[in-house]
Amino acid sequence: MITRFMRVCLRPSGFLTGAALLVSALLPRAAAAQTWQKTLAAGSASTGFSVALETASAPGGDVYVAGEFSGSLQLGATTLVSAGLKDVFVARWSAADNRFVWAQRAGGPEDEFFGGVAAAGTSVYLAGTFGSSTASFGTISLQNAGAYNLFVAKLTDAGSAASFTWAQRAGGLRDDEAFDVAVSGTSVYVSGAFSSSSVAFGASQLNLSSFYDLFVAKLTDAGSTGSFVWAQQATGTGSEEGVSLAAEGSDVYVSGVFNGLTARFGNTLLTNSGDTDGFLARLTDNGPTGSFVWAQSLNGIGSDFADAVAVSGDNVYVAGSFASPTLAVGAATLTSAGLSDAFVAKFTRGGTFGWARRAGGSGDDQASGMAVQGSRVYVTGVFESIDADFGSATLASIGSYDVFVTRLQDAGSSSSFQWTQRAGGPAEEFASGLTVDGANVSISGGIGGPATFGSQSMALPAASVAAAFVARLTDAGALAMAEPAWAAGLQLYPNPAPTQATVRLAGATGPVQVQLLDAVGRVVHTAAASPAQAAQGLTLPLTHLVPALYRLSVRAGGQQVFRQLAVQ
Repeated sequence: MITRFMRVCLRPSGFLTGAALLVSALLPRAAAAQTWQKTLAAGSASTGFSVALETASAPGGDVYVAGEFSGSLQLGATTLVSAGLKDVFVARWSAADNRFVWAQRAGGPEDEFFGGVAAAGTSVYLAGTFGSSTASFGTISLQNAGAYNLFVAKLTDAGSAASFTWAQRAGGLRDDEAFDVAVSGTSVYVSGAFSSSSVAFGASQLNLSSFYDLFVAKLTDAGSTGSFVWAQQATGTGSEEGVSLAAEGSDVYVSGVFNGLTARFGNTLLTNSGDTDGFLARLTDNGPTGSFVWAQSLNGIGSDFADAVAVSGDNVYVAGSFASPTLAVGAATLTSAGLSDAFVAKFTRGGTFGWARRAGGSGDDQASGMAVQGSRVYVTGVFESIDADFGSATLASIGSYDVFVTRLQDAGSSSSFQWTQRAGGPAEEFASGLTVDGANVSISGGIGGPATFGSQSMALPAASVAAAFVARLTDAGALAMAEPAWAAGLQLYPNPAPTQATVRLAGATGPVQVQLLDAVGRVVHTAAASPAQAAQGLTLPLTHLVPALYRLSVRAGGQQVFRQLAVQ
């Protein structure tokens, strides 16, 4: 596999393998704007390790944290015990109380690998790979048909506790793995790679073309059950892997890697320029079927990876690393400063290139996680360089690998680094999970020893060789940002409303997406419209809702605003 060795992972040996770590220090001009607020390391009650690989937003400003562990893992009042070599976990972290509220594990007697986590309201989706003959998800058991099979599972968050609601598997006789999961409404998407000669995703069967083929599959969440609807694959002469997913409306974006001479995504054929090339592709979900719309390569003569993808309205962003001397990204050419540099790039929904930026120095530096809110693009990862630059700032690692989190401002056809924060210590640290909620920026990863986050310190729990962490900083600059200009043309009436309300938006320059959310963040209504339709007005039916305060989200042109709606 390409990805198993490429993705950031802190192994029990204490060494980071795969994606490099980008370290960043605080930019002098932003010293008062970003501060670490909360940090928490997961405790281990016996010899073992834990890593927190991804995060997702939870109701009330909390964060879902997920990853892998061995031995036993203390998360708040819950002690998780691995059923075998390595299990996956998911937990809810309260930043307000700086504690884990609940935690759940899944797995069996062999190795299980975490792939991704996504959430919609109180529904939490977990994807990954299981090597055990039988893997348990609460009271649900999945049977392995081969060496490694993939899984997708749903948990229902009841606030102070959570339980598995359903779980589905797919796979054949060889290695078939899931690397990420995304959700849009009741549609759940999973991506990864398969090496079995054929794999069935419900009624959809994919047949292998070479070593490993990429897949993207859709499931429908029917509440108490989930089922596969369709699956699509990318084929080629080598291996193709879907590493990261993002979904908005009926658009699904996948980023990843391929190492054959060519890779085909629907009608688009990409040609490899070297060892391993990254890619970004868009699919359209047509309900019972899905299809690739376009694909873009991110390539050089060396090893280049696209590890993270995020979407905001008409804009899609991809981040990763490149070890090639130069990386071709759309119309831009990025030049590496050392062993490996990080990159961030923007494309439009239609596949048009926007801009690309690099960061790094003479060492091994990579980006591994990303989140977008409006025109603010947040990236996290690690670095070992002593001369890594993020725009005008030059930064130095204080240990082997340190953590960074940075923010870029998307100005349309260009971008700029606004600030960068670092964290770490003399051992190895990494971060790959990143979630943004307003001005709150939460990251997760792993530490191999004592680490500092600003003025806060974090110690490695006793008997652990590596420990998961979650940390939050406040982006004060986000609090001060004004609403987009088109928000002046937004109307919501009547308010309060008894049976229906109208949303009218004049001045939108692209597709408009509307969501109505309840008090715990669950989506109770969604709609999409063209600028002309939005100007005429969209009707929100309210008869199925209980009287309460609801939150209206309106997205247009890659930016988002909120309004409060009272239902009588």
